[in-house]
Amino acid sequence: MKIFLISITILSTLLFSNVIDINSKEFKIKTIPNKIIVIGPGALRLVTIMNLQNKLVGIEKIERKSIKFSEYRTAIGKKLITSLPIIGAGGPGKLPNLEKIISLKPDIIISSFIDKKQLELIWQKTGIPILCLSYGLGYGGNEEKLKAIKKSFILMGKIFQKKQRAETIVNFMNTQEKELKKYKLKENNLYVGGMGFKGAHGITSSEKYYPSFELLGIKNNLTKNAKANHIFIQKESLLTQNPNVIFLDLFGKKIIKENLKSQPILYKSLSAYKNKKIYWLLPYNFYSTNISNVYINSWIILQRLGFNINIESKMAHIYNAFYKNSAKKLMKSRYPIMNF
Repeated sequence: MKIFLISITILSTLLFSNVIDINSKEFKIKTIPNKIIVIGPGALRLVTIMNLQNKLVGIEKIERKSIKFSEYRTAIGKKLITSLPIIGAGGPGKLPNLEKIISLKPDIIISSFIDKKQLELIWQKTGIPILCLSYGLGYGGNEEKLKAIKKSFILMGKIFQKKQRAETIVNFMNTQEKELKKYKLKENNLYVGGMGFKGAHGITSSEKYYPSFELLGIKNNLTKNAKANHIFIQKESLLTQNPNVIFLDLFGKKIIKENLKSQPILYKSLSAYKNKKIYWLLPYNFYSTNISNVYINSWIILQRLGFNINIESKMAHIYNAFYKNSAKKLMKSRYPIMNF
């Protein structure tokens, strides 16, 4: 029987790169983990992309919500999601039901964005190995975030003996990034709003390092002086900057539409509104980063800026790469991208 000796790494930054033991020991994993519990924002997404969802024995309650709105939940399917036992409410800062986890006897707990002290408690109470995956430090994402995600895939590939799948998805991400960098964009006054941040928000919710902008070398001018990545823009600043083109995240659609009715002067004062240069993008942040949408949104941005891009083809290609044979199901409610 093969023995996996997994070295322990705990960084004060909470960026975990290995299966960890809070007590700085080594785990002896006698076989490939066959029963998985996932906790924290984004953990189930990474498990699904790695085609490990059939190993799940428990799920957070939050994962049953908005299935059609979330790519990985759509790919898994409502039938499997609703059949799995609930191991806690889920969401940032919420501790899972440890007794329930113990009763399900998982071989490993896969976590993301879980506080260090909570991980210590989970380990002390359950004695179950914890694999801590990363979307990078902090909230939001530039290219360093994508590098952290790739490392998470590679680590999972080693532990679950799915090296080929891990390399395939990482290579796909690298290829997408190289292709996107070939496009040379003219200097333009662009803005992205409607960013999800612990819930849905309107046009003033933005990010300094919006990954689809970053991949294209675009700077979000209204956030250049922001200290944090996520920021709520002042309406006066939006009007003063008056972007030529505005992109809005569909996650904030309901609030944006309500604001358009209640505050029409704000929108009608914007050049982008007058010139019909406001465009929707697919939800980027929904229980952590919708990785596939980062790349799809980059292609949508290029197409909206005048490049000849077949969005339907790009979406199908990207969705099938991340969620095998799921493009048709995913695109059913996502394509074509509606007009503002």
